[in-house]
Amino acid sequence: LVLIASLFPDHNLGFAIIVLTFVVKLLLFFPTQHALEGQREMQKLQPKLEELKRHFAGDPKRLQEETMKLWKEHGVNPFQSCLPMLVQFPVLIGLFYVIRDGSVLALSRHLIYPPYQNLPWTFGTMFLGFDLLQKSTLPMAILLGVLQFLQMKLSFAISERKKVAKGENATPPSQQQIQQRVMLYGLPLMVGFFSIQFPAAVALYWGVSTVFAIGQQWIVNRGS
Repeated sequence: LVLIASLFPDHNLGFAIIVLTFVVKLLLFFPTQHALEGQREMQKLQPKLEELKRHFAGDPKRLQEETMKLWKEHGVNPFQSCLPMLVQFPVLIGLFYVIRDGSVLALSRHLIYPPYQNLPWTFGTMFLGFDLLQKSTLPMAILLGVLQFLQMKLSFAISERKKVAKGENATPPSQQQIQQRVMLYGLPLMVGFFSIQFPAAVALYWGVSTVFAIGQQWIVNRGS
């Protein structure tokens, strides 16, 4: 972050975070793409999984065996979609501590790489009228919630299209569909709420990351 900020005239923290976010997302682009494609395949298999649940409703062991067999036949790993998010968490946590403790470089000189130990400058913390060291504002929290909603909506778009194509709109929602609806509306509210508890700089990182994720999800959906 210090390296990137040093390239800007006023060492602006906002621009540095945006560039850092794109660097992280580009480094994770291919594993994330693989995870999203796996998620797409899981949604395509959802009708078959529901059929297995109905067929083996009284035999949990057989249901598990048949489910694993179906995943193996289609080369799907249900846990692969978690990897990119797990990799991002250390970055998010690290950024939080950088903003909290490292924005005043004098407090963190023992952590800075040797070439930057004697920097004569501090970060420019004003970005688009916001002080990035202060807690996020309500408009920023609402914007983050909306972006998260759009990302979730896109991630569930494939299964929704299949449901409409099969004329299943009038049927009672399955447990999987109920979970998707809870995530669709619950996760954006959680993201918006927690963003108010953190510095605006962390919210900026999450917002830019979500915009990137929306674009990547859109690309995956076009190929379905």
